[in-house]
Amino acid sequence: MLALRRDAAAGIPAAMRDLADVMQRCGFGKLHGPLFEKHVDEMAAQMRPDQVHLLRAAAARRQALCETIPGTFDEQVQQQRQLLQDAAGKGDLLARLRQRTRAFTQQAKAGLPDDADALIDEALMSSDPRALFELASLHNTSPELLAKAGMRTTRSDGAALVLVACERGLDCSASSEFGDDLCIASAMCTEDLDTVVLNAAAAEGRTEEVQARMQWMRTMLDEVDRAR
Repeated sequence: MLALRRDAAAGIPAAMRDLADVMQRCGFGKLHGPLFEKHVDEMAAQMRPDQVHLLRAAAARRQALCETIPGTFDEQVQQQRQLLQDAAGKGDLLARLRQRTRAFTQQAKAGLPDDADALIDEALMSSDPRALFELASLHNTSPELLAKAGMRTTRSDGAALVLVACERGLDCSASSEFGDDLCIASAMCTEDLDTVVLNAAAAEGRTEEVQARMQWMRTMLDEVDRAR
């Protein structure tokens, strides 16, 4: 973390973007200290005994990460926004995507550059599975942008994008940062992210639709790969 903070202070775009992401994963200072430990204890009391050690391990990893970031909640929120804005201003693809996925109000969206179509094309051309994951988040917040950029959108496209990102190399395992997120937030400490997404689709009767959209996306991305 010290190296990441040093590189972010030096203006390295990837470091600024990653530090902003850490701040958000850390709840802007909330995922460490006595209140967090109390939350973990309360969750552990409701879990199967053989899984409690997984929760405590995930919580320990998150606490070790988060306790090194100084500042109050409000200070970290402001710093995170500035870091993401600065990284995006220097052209970092993931930072530019995250600016959009985290623009929840019309005022925030109005302050973004008018480059959504080009940004989505760049994400698809990048071969970075993290960019596909950000497109999944964008589908949840602004699906009209994906439709405008030429991607047919259904209610299953967000799930399909996550699953294809996992297929293409995104670490979706139970031991990944996504796994720790699920474990700490929902006590799902043994399942991979893709399993959670597939189970949610099955519970809603959307398995076939998700699989069809995944195949469409695979075909599209294969064409992009050949054109690269």
